[in-house]
Amino acid sequence: MVEKEFAEILGITYDGYLNIKNKGQRTKILKEEKNKNLKKMNLKQQKFEKIKEDLEKKGYTDKFIDYQEFLK
Repeated sequence: MVEKEFAEILGITYDGYLNIKNKGQRTKILKEEKNKNLKKMNLKQQKFEKIKEDLEKKGYTDKFIDYQEFLK
């Protein structure tokens, strides 16, 4: 999986991704969504959702991360 796809999973915009990668800034991941979309998902989206669920269970919701944490 490429970094940009993983950033998508974490709910990071492309600009947010570039900020943590190149500028050493931090960005919030897994922001709470007000309206969950209940449409059918393809296999790739299901995989992304599984990763999100695992990260949420580990306490990463609304957590600020830097580039080193992103790589983990």
